[in-house]
Amino acid sequence: MPIQHEILPERGAVISRFIAEIDDAEFVTGYRRLYADPMWRPGMDEIADLRDCRLVGLTAEGLEEVAMHLGAILEEAGVESRSAILSPSILVVGMARMYELLVGSNPETVHVFEEVGPMLEWLDRPDDPVLLARLEQGTTAV
Repeated sequence: MPIQHEILPERGAVISRFIAEIDDAEFVTGYRRLYADPMWRPGMDEIADLRDCRLVGLTAEGLEEVAMHLGAILEEAGVESRSAILSPSILVVGMARMYELLVGSNPETVHVFEEVGPMLEWLDRPDDPVLLARLEQGTTAV
């Protein structure tokens, strides 16, 4: 699967690793699968690790569909969430910033980072050994 989600309920977080090529269908399907997983809870922080992917055929429509779907879930639950997007690629950062804009007034706050350290600080988790290990080793669940 081009998007692998590791849900860490004890940390209130999800690490989503994007690998290979990602298009609208993979993006939407991957996130609908995450939101249907019984271990996932609205309001969990998400780290979207886009360091090992290529966005091929991912459009504003696909980004908007996921943003609106998550927004509706968060509004119904009455919670907010934070999504940190990690990518050093200028093209991927551009798509991530588009997602950040599409979120608009949803109860999801999105920020794009090029490095792990500032990202974990933004999430108020600068010394979290589990998240650091997962991000350094690239360990995610299938």
